Amino acid sequence: SGLVVGAGGGVVLNPENVTDFERFGLVVCLQASPDAILRRTGSAKHRPLLEGEGDEKAAKTLALIESRRALYDAIPNRVDTSALTPGQVADAVVALLGGSGALV
Repeated sequence: SGLVVGAGGGVVLNPENVTDFERFGLVVCLQASPDAILRRTGSAKHRPLLEGEGDEKAAKTLALIESRRALYDAIPNRVDTSALTPGQVADAVVALLGGSGALV
């Protein structure tokens, strides 16, 4: 109760994970454009699925997004964070808590 849990993008790979989270609260998928994801993960060293440099990293990122797209899209509450600050993302999630349930 009263917690925010950042589960990570791979949580959707097991549908039971999403079902379990939905039983206890609002599930929101934070999405971003491939360009935004590449900017954010460009120098990250702790993302084994995105290892590589330049075009190799971009190709891996796009492939990962595409392989999970249907799973992410199945979550009704989504926020496109591509052009948002962390505060704006938080505001969008709070708005979803108000019941709109729409893509923000």
